[in-house]
Amino acid sequence: MPLDAPSPASPSATRPAKALLRGLALPIAVLAFAALLVLWLIPAEVPAADPGGRGLGGRFFPTLIAAVLAALALAQIGLVLSGGQSTAPATAAGDDNPASDEGADEDTPLDPRTLLAAAGLFVYAALVPVVGMLPATFLAVVAYMRALHVGAWWKAALFALAFVAVVAGFFEGVAAVPLPRGLLGAALG
Repeated sequence: MPLDAPSPASPSATRPAKALLRGLALPIAVLAFAALLVLWLIPAEVPAADPGGRGLGGRFFPTLIAAVLAALALAQIGLVLSGGQSTAPATAAGDDNPASDEGADEDTPLDPRTLLAAAGLFVYAALVPVVGMLPATFLAVVAYMRALHVGAWWKAALFALAFVAVVAGFFEGVAAVPLPRGLLGAALG
């Protein structure tokens, strides 16, 4: 063994594992959210097709969304595991020297915004049965926009309100699929 080669117990030997963990963290969280959506948030008694033959049931679209999320997460996991996706940050525009940032992110901890985004999915999943789909979606959109520093509070709230109106209009109006009202919606009548 050459003297300048890192030993297996040295910190530099664990760097690829850290980079792999960073690359897999968010897709695994999204995959877990998709499973949570299908197995817990959508009640089993809700049909995928309307029993009266008038269209789709309340289970169809959430299951479709969960399937798309799971497929995208699995594709991302496949890219990371195959080495097809770099876990290193992109180089600055005009930087033609890829070696200049070689190993730059290997000692960096997992980005806190990634952890917050993943945790936000689970908070959203927990809020839907309590406050209902529309209020939970409004809060989630505002929270994500503010966490990503997209506009002022009032702009985030206005966009979230418009987004929720479009979602409600499509699902409850066009698709005739009632959205979960949650315990709060049931209590308010």
